[in-house]
Amino acid sequence: MSKAKVLITADEIAEHLGISRTIATELAAVLPVFTIKGSKKHTYVTGTNYLDFVNSRIAKLTNGDFDSIKSLVQSNKKDELKTLPIYKKASNKCLTIAFNNLKGGVSKTTTVANLGAILAALNQKVLLVDMDMQNQLSTYFDTDVEFEVKEDIDLLSDEEIDTILDMISKEKSAGKSILTIMQDYSENKREVDFALVKKVTQTINFGLEGKTLDILPSEWKLGRGLETARSIPNVSILLKKILKQAKEEYDFILIDTSPSNMLSIELSFFASDYISLVSTPHKKSLQSLKHIIDEINYFQGDAIEWGLDIKIDSLILSRTSADKSSNSKKAWKKFHKRLKTKTDLNVYSIPENELFGAAETECKPLISYPKKRTAALDTISELGDYAIDLITREG
Repeated sequence: MSKAKVLITADEIAEHLGISRTIATELAAVLPVFTIKGSKKHTYVTGTNYLDFVNSRIAKLTNGDFDSIKSLVQSNKKDELKTLPIYKKASNKCLTIAFNNLKGGVSKTTTVANLGAILAALNQKVLLVDMDMQNQLSTYFDTDVEFEVKEDIDLLSDEEIDTILDMISKEKSAGKSILTIMQDYSENKREVDFALVKKVTQTINFGLEGKTLDILPSEWKLGRGLETARSIPNVSILLKKILKQAKEEYDFILIDTSPSNMLSIELSFFASDYISLVSTPHKKSLQSLKHIIDEINYFQGDAIEWGLDIKIDSLILSRTSADKSSNSKKAWKKFHKRLKTKTDLNVYSIPENELFGAAETECKPLISYPKKRTAALDTISELGDYAIDLITREG
């Protein structure tokens, strides 16, 4: 697959589609052209991979009568774009995917947040589940507290220091998180209160006009709560039970797992259809993949008893330009070569880019980051390919 090109003007979009600028602008509302509403004007951005996805969907949905947006326009059928279920998943089944590496600091949470936002931007109903007691995913989109980030704490004002201390002492999701649901389950006859699940779930407006996603947050006490939960009968399928009703309401559920709490990992894997491994090019990060595969094989025995199959679906290679040392480059090249020849995994790369940190500071995924739009969308190009693959996947 050739690398997608980012398009940032109506003229570029029109040229790629082979239609006029006027029609391209008219169709922007129904095409995967990601819109950020500004105070004075809207800004648009898309990629050739997203537009090519629409062309392929048109060909399939019309049984080959039309093969592209251009052919619809030429046949005066462009209004059919408004009625064709272009963004409907090929499978009616909600897909649940857990993301893991036993080593922290591999951009796992960043990957989940950005992939979830891309899927939501493509009109998918997305639920993010934070199963990490560090609750970084829960705070990724948190816009309730705003302060300028400075490298030196001496430069922080008294008000900013008080704000940070308040965040620490009054955690936003405390008492209304995934832990709340687990505790209620334990205390109330081992039944999931789905009304409570809905109450705890938060809706996130992540910066694209008309697009949202939902999140089931975590909190710091989750680690201690999971230790207590070990006494619950059949605890391995507890998260699966909690998400049972959600699977009827969402297209995708993405679970951000803990890198170290094995019960959190076990619950997440048992609740998932697929596992996506996330790794950086660092040697230790790559080595940790062997250990998580060993854990998956260990869990598989118990999973079979529940009629479950824990399947590794993909490997996401993050910060692929992060380490320039000769040893890491050798390990990286060897590992990448073996991946291509030894496995059937889907492999996606995310280059290192300081924009991830800048966007997170503003509580934004890169798809809705209002600055350096071309570089931002280019950085998550292969995550976009992954999203398209998931949407078009049969079964």
